[in-house]
Amino acid sequence: MKPSRPYSRNLHRTIFIYSTSFIVILAVLVSVFTIGPLYGRLLKVEEKGLVHTAETQATAVGEWVLRARELALQIGGRTPMQDMLAAYNKGGVTLSELVGHAKPRLMEALLLTDELVGISRFDQSRKPVVQSGVPLLEDVLPQFPEEDQTFHLGWPQYIGGSPYGVVVVDIKDAKGGLLGTDILLIDTTRLEKIVVNPSDSGRKLDTVIGFRHKEEVHSFFPLSREGKPDSPEIRIPAALAPFMEAAIKGERGLAEVGEQIVAYAPVEGSSWGCLVRTDKTEFRTPVINSLIRAFSGILVFLVIGLLALWFFLKPMISRVYNDIRDLEEEAAAQTSLAQSEAQGRERAGAALKAAQELDGAIFNQVQDPLIVYNLEGRVIHLNPAFSRVFGWGPDECLGRKLDYAPPGQKPEPEQLAEGLEQGRAGSAVRTRRYNKKGRLIGVSLFAVFCRDERTGQGGSAAILRTEEAGPGRS
Repeated sequence: MKPSRPYSRNLHRTIFIYSTSFIVILAVLVSVFTIGPLYGRLLKVEEKGLVHTAETQATAVGEWVLRARELALQIGGRTPMQDMLAAYNKGGVTLSELVGHAKPRLMEALLLTDELVGISRFDQSRKPVVQSGVPLLEDVLPQFPEEDQTFHLGWPQYIGGSPYGVVVVDIKDAKGGLLGTDILLIDTTRLEKIVVNPSDSGRKLDTVIGFRHKEEVHSFFPLSREGKPDSPEIRIPAALAPFMEAAIKGERGLAEVGEQIVAYAPVEGSSWGCLVRTDKTEFRTPVINSLIRAFSGILVFLVIGLLALWFFLKPMISRVYNDIRDLEEEAAAQTSLAQSEAQGRERAGAALKAAQELDGAIFNQVQDPLIVYNLEGRVIHLNPAFSRVFGWGPDECLGRKLDYAPPGQKPEPEQLAEGLEQGRAGSAVRTRRYNKKGRLIGVSLFAVFCRDERTGQGGSAAILRTEEAGPGRS
């Protein structure tokens, strides 16, 4: 049998394996029951954050629109100019008089802000009467508000490759009657900064301001992902168009478009929509980084806890290790001793067996009957001559007390134990013994008795030399 490796040699390795397994299993359980749900919650937070970013962008654009509207109302709401328009519509003043009155005042209005670059004024019948600053494009049909509206945000005009906002405001009298219309061209540099520099600077985002034109949705500025447009009309890709349409209609939400995440919201006070998009990888990177930090923190906590536990248990483990090693050494010594004893017993048994075989061979050579007893008086050996003379075989006598002495005489073991000295043979004793058939046979009894005082073992042996046989047992 191959000897087993001492347990003490495997103790440290076993503890290390169990500790490592504990960390791995605990990490897996933490991942399953903590990291997984945490990922879902963090993803929801990021989604809400992206929607909030879209709403924030839409609000910033809405503030720009509101500022442009207030500027237009301020310019068109001046009473002298309203009175002059009313007089012109009624034929009270000529066109040249109207232009002479309005031109310097419109030039003065252009100085109110750097963002205002052009003003075009129309009369009650929507015909142009006076213009100052950058003029409107002749081939672009002006957009006028509906009858129930005063303000309208028109299609942008691309002049020199740059977009300009078009703000249309009706000029009305105190009773709400239409006097004329002002169309303002507004520089969109500040608006472009809002779009290009979103509030969420920690993530790469792309903001799109869209509007409907000719039954299609267009982007106010060139789409950064699609490069510079070949024409002023910048159509929004078909994959994004439904979400921009939803934003223009006043809806807001979040959607996945291919490899992009899109959040959309309406621009209050206008017919525009705002859409914010980012790549899925960009979108999920903060979530993954948060998970890595969380998992790293948990793992560090586990390792520190395990190390603390290890240093706490190390003295105890050392004592256990030493005790186990001592036990192993003691067990090895006991095993060696037992093996030596077993080998000794095996050799002693072999010698005893050889001696018994030798004794048996000697006993069997004796011509007279011979019988051997133990201290309890039980037969432990008889030779063939005994079986021949007295008739009992070994199977009938061995281990039993043989009572074949006539009445009044003691059996050999008791007689020999009383009459013989330790280790000495007795003199011949004339006596009689029954055979198996009950016939008395005269014998001369020669016997020897021995006993080991240290072990308490011993016995007696008797040789029965036959004489004249007497009458049988009645």
